[in-house]
Amino acid sequence: MPQPAVSHDVLIHDAHAPSRLGLGVLLRAQPWVGRCHLAGDLSTAVGLARTHRPSVAVVDVSSAGGFAGHHCDALRRVHTTLAIVLTARC
Repeated sequence: MPQPAVSHDVLIHDAHAPSRLGLGVLLRAQPWVGRCHLAGDLSTAVGLARTHRPSVAVVDVSSAGGFAGHHCDALRRVHTTLAIVLTARC
């Protein structure tokens, strides 16, 4: 008997709306993604992480500037087991 597919919620934290929305569309098409939560700023990302407890956060470091570590720390404070993937636009 086949195992049920694992579904993960994903948090996308990117200040650039086209990137945030585009990545959300791409990820929603993946069978392992249940829901995508989109945040354009740190306070929204922290609130979504606290409320929805996503499995993975995709954090754009170009949006965070020199504060990428601060953004990751803030997310980890509200969700200690959150896996964080860092991305950057060129």
